[in-house]
Amino acid sequence: MNYDGDSNSVKMRQLEEDMLLNGVLSLSAEDFAFLGPSENLEEFEVAYKRALTDERQAVTCFRLGVACLSCFVQDNFCGPPKSRTFLPAFLIDTDASSTIRKVHLALDSESAYQGCRNPILLLVAKWTFVNSDYASASMFATYNLWTLRTVRVWQHLFPRRQLKLANVYSSLFVGPEEFLRSLIEFTRKVKVLVLIELVEICCYYYRFEDARIALNTCMDMLDFSAQVTGVLGRRTRFQTFDCPQLVLKVQTNGQQEFGDIETEAQNEDIVPATVPLTDDTLLEQVCLSERNNSNERPLNAAEQCALLAGVTFARRSGPATSFLKEEYKLYLEKVIEQRSNWAAQTAALYHRCQMEKRESRMVDRALKQMTDSIDQFYDSSIGVKLRFNYVFASCLPPIWVRETCLADIYFSVGCSNEALEMFTRLKAWDFVIKCYKRMGKLAKAESVIRQLLSEEETAEMYCYLGEITDDALYFVKSWNLSNERYSRAQRSLGDLLLRQRKYEDALVAFEKALRLQPLDLKSWFSRGFCAMKKKSYPLAIKCYKHCVRIEPDYAEAWCNLATALMEMREYKKAHRVMQDALRCKYEDLNIWENFVAAAMAAGRFEDALTGINHILDYGGDFRNTELIRCFVHACLETTSGMSSVRVELKLLLARLTAKYPNDLRLWKAYALIYEYMPTGGDVTYWEKVLFIVERIVTVERLNERWHLTESTVEEVLRWSAKLVDARKHLVMRLPPRSTRIPKLILSAEMLVDEVLGQIEKTAGFDGLKQETKELYLALQRSIALLKAV
Repeated sequence: MNYDGDSNSVKMRQLEEDMLLNGVLSLSAEDFAFLGPSENLEEFEVAYKRALTDERQAVTCFRLGVACLSCFVQDNFCGPPKSRTFLPAFLIDTDASSTIRKVHLALDSESAYQGCRNPILLLVAKWTFVNSDYASASMFATYNLWTLRTVRVWQHLFPRRQLKLANVYSSLFVGPEEFLRSLIEFTRKVKVLVLIELVEICCYYYRFEDARIALNTCMDMLDFSAQVTGVLGRRTRFQTFDCPQLVLKVQTNGQQEFGDIETEAQNEDIVPATVPLTDDTLLEQVCLSERNNSNERPLNAAEQCALLAGVTFARRSGPATSFLKEEYKLYLEKVIEQRSNWAAQTAALYHRCQMEKRESRMVDRALKQMTDSIDQFYDSSIGVKLRFNYVFASCLPPIWVRETCLADIYFSVGCSNEALEMFTRLKAWDFVIKCYKRMGKLAKAESVIRQLLSEEETAEMYCYLGEITDDALYFVKSWNLSNERYSRAQRSLGDLLLRQRKYEDALVAFEKALRLQPLDLKSWFSRGFCAMKKKSYPLAIKCYKHCVRIEPDYAEAWCNLATALMEMREYKKAHRVMQDALRCKYEDLNIWENFVAAAMAAGRFEDALTGINHILDYGGDFRNTELIRCFVHACLETTSGMSSVRVELKLLLARLTAKYPNDLRLWKAYALIYEYMPTGGDVTYWEKVLFIVERIVTVERLNERWHLTESTVEEVLRWSAKLVDARKHLVMRLPPRSTRIPKLILSAEMLVDEVLGQIEKTAGFDGLKQETKELYLALQRSIALLKAV
């Protein structure tokens, strides 16, 4: 809408801005009175949709839609929940709420989360902002933003991304700049909060470039920046010296128009407090040797939410490394130490608990922190307005997600019964089944699901039963019961067929699932794996490209894409793809091994050397001797520009043979690179050759039964002759009166006598094959030539 400056337009802009920042948290029977009386949900829907087409009711419907979404967020996200008994029973009783979740809020035969409170409120918001015939939508500049908020809240009711909601998002959102143009008449505070919300929703739907633009624009408008740096300090109670520690430094130059710090500070009593760590080793905070004297002012709520948005963007668009997790935690701790905004504080504490619940020294704090946070959700002594402030910008997850996190923590610390009780109450059947599996009580899980099926047959429950029993018939029944709209049935069927190695049938199942849910990352990956097994490499490439297009930091998908490209002999592309895989998981040594193979195939020998050395530097094993041998041959057969590579390759082989001193194939590859060196060579060169060949002969003869196998005999004879030849060249380059000459000749004679004597005792000369006889005679000639020097 274009505001022309008249009083009505200004009032409308102020109304929209107030609703955008503060929501509408007061809802009563009078707000629905304009619809007239209704006897059931169907009549209520008809009355409301009729009102949406009436321009005289435009503002009333808009306000009601905002109020319903705000109150739904209160009841399910920030608390305290209310019963909303002013609404007629046919809208809020148990049966009505169940019908709304299973029918009106369901998508592709998947019902909305059964534990959400007062779903009628979200349904009214859906009628108002999503797929509606709202005649006066163009009157409101913030209409599209409320649609996006409704879509994001609705998506929280499903475990996986829903295609229909993604399509609504795509139809509304072109880019951050275009979205801001519709808010040109609004204050900078509104624009900043909108940008913060866009960061999260863009990340959720894999629009990472748009999320980056929104985040950067937001930080510029706040005139605010944050940077991780290092300072000296101590992290544990027993450190006796300072060492580098990560800290977050923020630079705040913006004006205080986004919130009064002094007013916010008065809210400390109602903002959740951080639970002390109380660990016997780790300090509560890093003890820095130098205090920060920059006198940083406290962060206002908008800046705190911007930091949370930065964490969301980094976690979803970047690789998951332990170093980056430490960085994310610094951002969260910066928000937590402010303790001024309820929503930002609660969201930051939740994300910190998610990081700490797998850390043995921090899991106790995570358990207590989540318990306190959930208790506060139900505490009616804290005003809802204080909780609701910035709740959309903070991206606070719904209460059932936080309760599931608490139950998961209970299970991880061994409190299985408490966890199972919480999962059952939350109707988190995936986690209930997981609990019973870990407890070794799969039959109990089956009994629970069958009991639920006896009450009501649903596609979801048949799918759970199929996953427990590994019976494909239940997946087929789930699929048929949903009129072929429940994608999970085909996805689970595909997983079962994949485990049974029925790759052709699995491909069909995954294709059906992806037709309904094209954003399902796991299905694309599994389909690509099946295509690889069927040697359908073009299809595998297509699937893995979809994976990395959806999730650019999916290292395993990049890796498998490179493998498929190598099978298609597109080695240079595979090498570039493996570089992307390393960007995602730089510390994964298995990916480094694949990178080495791709670099070798592409002829990028310098990269291959770098990769092998990196694996060895970080304590990995690299014993792919066939690849090393190919590497040696490729380097030696390429004549131009390879001198530096050959030098590095010799150093690498020296390192590998030192690490694996009894690996015969490595020693032979090491010897091969010296054989191809220019003729001649000084004393140092032939001493090195002698050392390598001696080691080969020694390792060959470590097997006491070497003389009983013709192939081993041939190898010992061949390398013994090379050993004698190396001694001859070394003797020829030593000074004539060197005392080493007699020792070299004598040791060669002893070796030849031992080798030939053992062969004579075992098979005799006449018992050898013709090729072996020639090697036998060649060794005799070699020792004769050495004696004649």
